[in-house]
Amino acid sequence: MPDVLFGGTEKSKGRGVAEVKALFETPNDCLGIGLSEIEVTRKLSADGTSEYFLNDRPVRLRDLHILLHKMGLGKEGFWMFEQGRVDQVV
Repeated sequence: MPDVLFGGTEKSKGRGVAEVKALFETPNDCLGIGLSEIEVTRKLSADGTSEYFLNDRPVRLRDLHILLHKMGLGKEGFWMFEQGRVDQVV
């Protein structure tokens, strides 16, 4: 996924980290965690490592998989694909 990192220009220095955040509403505390919305963050470093956060607290990727599955974003639900990967799946 190095294509998501800003490589720089003649006038601007490149960045070694890319970050994306997704905000989900959880009406009626459908997850049973006492929150009306949650924010999921992924930080990708130039060395290929990723860090994951739930409401700005570090979590394991596995924990996010479980949470997203509870929200219906699992095997039987909706899926998100990174840029450029849709044609590979199709």
